[in-house]
Amino acid sequence: MLSLLLTLAPLASGFLGTPVPVQSGSYAIQARVLYLGDGRTLERGILIVDEGKISSVSAGTNLPNGMRLVQHDGAISPGLISAREESNLGAEAQDGTRAMLPLAQVVDAFDPTSKELRAAARAGVTTVLLAPSASSLVGGQTAAVKSAGGRILKRSSHLAIALSSASLRMDTPPTSPMGAIAVLEAQLSANGPVFADVKSGRLPLLIHAVQPHEILRSIEFATRNKLKGSLWAAPLAGELAESIRTAGLSVVLQAFSGGENLREIRSVAALAKAGVPFAFGIDVANGGPDALRLGAAMCLRENVDRKALDKALFSNAATICGVGEHVGLLERGYDADFLLWSGDPLDLTSRLEAVYIDGVRVDTTKQ
Repeated sequence: MLSLLLTLAPLASGFLGTPVPVQSGSYAIQARVLYLGDGRTLERGILIVDEGKISSVSAGTNLPNGMRLVQHDGAISPGLISAREESNLGAEAQDGTRAMLPLAQVVDAFDPTSKELRAAARAGVTTVLLAPSASSLVGGQTAAVKSAGGRILKRSSHLAIALSSASLRMDTPPTSPMGAIAVLEAQLSANGPVFADVKSGRLPLLIHAVQPHEILRSIEFATRNKLKGSLWAAPLAGELAESIRTAGLSVVLQAFSGGENLREIRSVAALAKAGVPFAFGIDVANGGPDALRLGAAMCLRENVDRKALDKALFSNAATICGVGEHVGLLERGYDADFLLWSGDPLDLTSRLEAVYIDGVRVDTTKQ
């Protein structure tokens, strides 16, 4: 109980103004608006947290006996979710000597104290999908983790493969796109290690594809073999949105950080219009975690559907990461990962004022 009181102490003395009641690890916050994570909003909503989980989200004021209500004159959203990040892993994210690493699990290189994860938490990114680089045809298995607290949500979310030029080599097979697909299909046919789970649909793919012809080749490969998963990178995926939707794939886009081609933002609009689930990934070391919110705001400025953008930052991102039953929504039973904002999260004049992961306020002052 004492540790929880100390954790909440900054909240009690800071911008909320009213001491936060602590009773069996429970507290309640009312905000001007709650962004629920799937495009819905709730005016004057109340969020109740109990032992690290959301126990209630409502517009009413009925609270458990003895629990006082704290007023926040701003907005609450779920924690932002990055659907791909590799800089946290350093050199462990790649192996230039082997093309096939299906048994490799990036979670084994997970460092919960890394500066990249600390930077992500400071920017409100509470869940991150760790992924290997695209330098191998089969780079290994992705993992979903919290950016603070060291919690692993899912040890194996996808098998990461690269059907882009990044994985092709001059001296070691596969040396061509068709050779790469032949290797993958041989593994599927043989029910090779991990590939049996991919073939059955238990383990989706995360497919690196950049150029339009790589995207099309990936769609054809997934469709022919009846595979589930997401395209990664694919800046112009929206120009093939109908084909992606028909294949049942989703898309993870590199978050925009400024100066992007308007064609790429229009591609995002096309994905939203076609109903293709999409999310954004960040590279903390090279682009910074703020790119997640900045990129969505840039898309909103170009009239990309707001509901689709909310889903891309929260609920769809969680589903793509394989953890949609735990995070991505302000909903009863979900982890209490949420952010306090001074205003609309996609209004870049709004300030991020507090970050909570599993109901505990993260100290965002530490570098």
